[in-house]
Amino acid sequence: MPVFLVASRRDPAGLRIAEWLATHYGTRTGEDTYTLRLSSECVLKLVSCDIVHTPSTAVPGDAELAVFLSRHSGRSPPVLSTHVTGNFGEASLGGESGKLSIAPASKMKLFLMEASRQAESIGYEAAFECTHHGPTLDCPVMFAEVGSKLENWLDRRAASAVGEAVAYALEERRSFPAAVAFGGPHINRRYTRTMVEGELAIGHAMSKHYTHLISESLVEYCVARTLEPVSTALVDWKGMRGAERRRLLEALSKLGIPYIKASELGAGLEAR
Repeated sequence: MPVFLVASRRDPAGLRIAEWLATHYGTRTGEDTYTLRLSSECVLKLVSCDIVHTPSTAVPGDAELAVFLSRHSGRSPPVLSTHVTGNFGEASLGGESGKLSIAPASKMKLFLMEASRQAESIGYEAAFECTHHGPTLDCPVMFAEVGSKLENWLDRRAASAVGEAVAYALEERRSFPAAVAFGGPHINRRYTRTMVEGELAIGHAMSKHYTHLISESLVEYCVARTLEPVSTALVDWKGMRGAERRRLLEALSKLGIPYIKASELGAGLEAR
């Protein structure tokens, strides 16, 4: 199946990214669809709903990858960001409660590597976000975003940078050792640095807002819903409560998954 790229007509950032991709790579095939000339077979489509509420019928379940082009909202500085979708708990912003999409760790890493190169010249930062919101699909899913305010969503330089990074990620076929990550803030600079500069590609990442939910079954689910085989867990040691950390380490031990402290990333230390 082809790669599907989706943007919402309600989203100024997503529309601008879609326009850039359609202009540089696209052939219009319908009122709301384009075929993109990239190394993968790609379909770009526009939807009328909010992007986080995109119905599962918009993307075939056996799609190679779904890339959602979107705005990022928050108090962070101007960012070019990516993440996989899913809800560790209640679905308060689209998707299903307790369901995670499949995380394309290597594609998100490739996106951020190129986004980081593009970002510096336009005054933005690259950012890796923890898993959150919908839609939750049964295929690999990633968001490619411009944030964090209206002026950034309307910035065609940022749309171009995200478009370039999406095209780069789709055309590159490299794969990386995968990890899952636990703890710390929603945008964790250590995780971002690992994605941009390190050897590992992170799939699902759970912020400190959800570590109270940690259990062996949830950790196993995060691993199972990562596209690539997971070899390591990253643990933000101080980014969760002690009891949560103990549950996490016990779960990782039972699952046979070694871990690295987030504070030691890049220090050349072996996983425990």
